[in-house]
Amino acid sequence: MPFYDKIKETAVIYMARPKKYKIELTDNELKILKSVIRKNKTSKTIRCRCQIIIDLDEVHGKVFTYEQS
Repeated sequence: MPFYDKIKETAVIYMARPKKYKIELTDNELKILKSVIRKNKTSKTIRCRCQIIIDLDEVHGKVFTYEQS
């Protein structure tokens, strides 16, 4: 049995789940999050969390799924 056939047998198909929370930021909230990201005193964890919230925002720009962020 070729290797490709083994992969096909064990492959799992992932289906997208509906979003649990709908994130819609106002212009002011978006501005605040971007300013938090730019500050040098902000920890890497907080910057990452702010960026995830911006990426999941449905009002401004491209919409990411939870798996993509």
